[in-house]
Amino acid sequence: MALLRKHSRALSPFRAPAVPAGGRWERSSPGVPSARSSPLNSNPRALYQHLIPVSICLKMAANAGSMFQYWKRFDLQQLQKELDATATQLANRQDESEQTRKKLIDLSREFKKNTPEDLRKQVAPLLKSFQGEIDALSKRSKEAENAFLNVYKKIIDVPDPVPVLELAQQLQLKLQRMHDIETENTKLRETLEDYNKEFAEVKNQEVTIKALKEKIREYEQSLKNQAENLAQEKQLQLHNDYAEKERKLQESQDSMSSRLEEAEHKAQSLQTALETTQAELFDLKTKYDEESTANWIVSHNAQQPPNPSITHAL
Repeated sequence: MALLRKHSRALSPFRAPAVPAGGRWERSSPGVPSARSSPLNSNPRALYQHLIPVSICLKMAANAGSMFQYWKRFDLQQLQKELDATATQLANRQDESEQTRKKLIDLSREFKKNTPEDLRKQVAPLLKSFQGEIDALSKRSKEAENAFLNVYKKIIDVPDPVPVLELAQQLQLKLQRMHDIETENTKLRETLEDYNKEFAEVKNQEVTIKALKEKIREYEQSLKNQAENLAQEKQLQLHNDYAEKERKLQESQDSMSSRLEEAEHKAQSLQTALETTQAELFDLKTKYDEESTANWIVSHNAQQPPNPSITHAL
């Protein structure tokens, strides 16, 4: 937790496209001509030229669907919740570890105070080995926590791509539907050309031909209006959906930033307490070594025989 740092969540790079000033959106992609002026109206061969880009769009729709299903099964939001819960558990366990260290310090003091000197000498190597093992375990635990936090910080702020992929899949389906309408319209134009060839040979049916052309013109105008209305509605829906998603993303970012600041403060407090505990342990070990050395000197002097010359003089 000591490496946790405050950082801001980046907003999603996706933005809703702007609506033109006239309030009308027209497709200008090379592979999807506008219904207002399509080369298919006068040149049937142009249909084949536009089939290749449309087929690519259909493949993109299949890829978008596969990516959407994958990320939906992956459930990024659930993974982020689990990582967040694990981070909270790590912080709680560090608090428990701090309490345990304090208890061990108290027990060590009681042991030195209430244990005979010879027994303390025998247990000293064991205590030293035990302390070394605890330090090694603490170091390994800290390294594991740091590795987890590095992964946690990289994943916790990643935006969920499922809504965008779902929207892309819907747009691809709409594009496929518009392609089907364009194909049907092309067939109608081909039929009209056949009628025109037949009606050209019968001059007494000019009124009927004019009426049929007017109906087809009205039908084409109706299709164009439907396409434009559908595009405007979808554009407005996209704009509203993106605005709502950005708002939710900002709220989630603010909440996560607050929680990260709180976790960092707690981590700093734990680090300070750990350093204080280690300093106390070092002081206790130093005092213990000094007392052991002094006791050994006293014991060694007591075991040496008295000087005969001094005894005789007395």
